[in-house]
Amino acid sequence: MEAAKQGLNHEIQGSVAVMMNTFLIEITERWPECWLVVNKHDGAIIDFPAGCVPETEIRQLVQRPWNIEGEEIVSTASF
Repeated sequence: MEAAKQGLNHEIQGSVAVMMNTFLIEITERWPECWLVVNKHDGAIIDFPAGCVPETEIRQLVQRPWNIEGEEIVSTASF
């Protein structure tokens, strides 16, 4: 039972990592003037030049449905 629990936990954490990496790549490609300040376990801080905070657009990218290994996952990320 413990091995199954650890296996599921590993799969979930791997999916979150894929989502985070995808998100960070998309943000830096779309807004090359931004920079990653810190990447944490389950979050990141991205800095934008003054007056260029595309919060609505970022929220749409992050909170969209994701297809990971054939499963649709909806992010519950918050700002």
